Amino acid sequence: MKNTSLTQRPTTPTEPNWQPLNDFAEQKQNDSGLKAWLAVVEGCIRAIEKTAWQGREIADQTVKTWKAMGRGANAVNEEMQILADEMRRWPARLKRLSKTGWMLTKVVASYRLWGTRSAFLPSNMRESALESLHQRNARRFRDTSLEQGGAFLKIGQLLSSRPDLLPQAWVDELAILQDQANPVPFEGIARVLEQEFGQPLDTLFAHVDPEPLAAASIGQVHRARLHDGRDVAVKVQRPGLEEVVELDMTLLKIFMGAVKSALPPMDIDTIVSEIQRTVREELDYEREARVMTQIGEQLAG
Repeated sequence: MKNTSLTQRPTTPTEPNWQPLNDFAEQKQNDSGLKAWLAVVEGCIRAIEKTAWQGREIADQTVKTWKAMGRGANAVNEEMQILADEMRRWPARLKRLSKTGWMLTKVVASYRLWGTRSAFLPSNMRESALESLHQRNARRFRDTSLEQGGAFLKIGQLLSSRPDLLPQAWVDELAILQDQANPVPFEGIARVLEQEFGQPLDTLFAHVDPEPLAAASIGQVHRARLHDGRDVAVKVQRPGLEEVVELDMTLLKIFMGAVKSALPPMDIDTIVSEIQRTVREELDYEREARVMTQIGEQLAG
C-alpha cells in the first residue's frame, strides 16, 4: 500500500518513529530560511549597487576634471567644483546605507523567516508571537528614524498615519516620531543662509532669532527682521538633507517590496510612490514659496 511504502521497518504503538517527520520539518525549515536570506541579500545588493554606482560618478568626474585641464583654468574650476560636491556626498550616502540598510535587512529577514517559524508554533501562540515581532521591528525602524533624521524621519512620520498599510503595533510605535525633530544648531542654519545667498548673515538681516519658532524633520523656521524693519519668517532646510534623500527613497522602495507579503493586499507600489512624491514636494522650497506668494496675493486681493 502507498502508506506503507515509506516505512523502513514496522513500529509498535509504544515506539513511534518520528525521525522521518523531523527530517522533513528540518529540511523545509532550511529550504525556507535559505530562500528568505537569498531574498534579503538580493535586496541589500540592489541598494549597495545603487550607492556603488554613485561612487562610479566620482571616478567619472575625476576623469572629466583631468581632461578639463586642457581647456583652461575656468573649465578646471568648474569641473573641480562638481568633483568636490560628489566627494562630499559620498561619505554621507555610505554611512547612511550601512546603518539604515542593516536595520531594514534585519526587519525583512525576521518577517521572511516568520513564515517558517510560525509553522512550528502552537496556534494559540502565533498571534502573540507575531504581535511581539511587529513591536520589535517597529522599534527598530523608529530608533533608526530618530538617529538618521531628515528624509528617513519624514518617511517614518508618513508611515505612522497609514493604519491601512501597517500593523497597529507599527502605527503606535511610529506615532512617537510625529513630535520628534530636534532643531539644528543655529551655526548650521546661519551657514546654510550665507551659502545660499552668498552674503554674510548681518548683510542679509538686521536680526535673526537663533531659537527656531518650529522644527520639523525637513527643516525649521526662524523669526527674522530685514534692514527695512519688516518682520519675516525664514524657513531653512536641514543641512545635508538633499544629499541623502534619494538614497532614503530607494531604501524605502526596496524595503516595502521585500515585506509586501507580510502586509495586507494593496497597491504597495502606488503607496510608496505617493510617499516619495510627498517627501520630494516638501523638499521643494521654491515651489512652496510660489504657493505661499499666490495665497498671499489672493488674500490681499
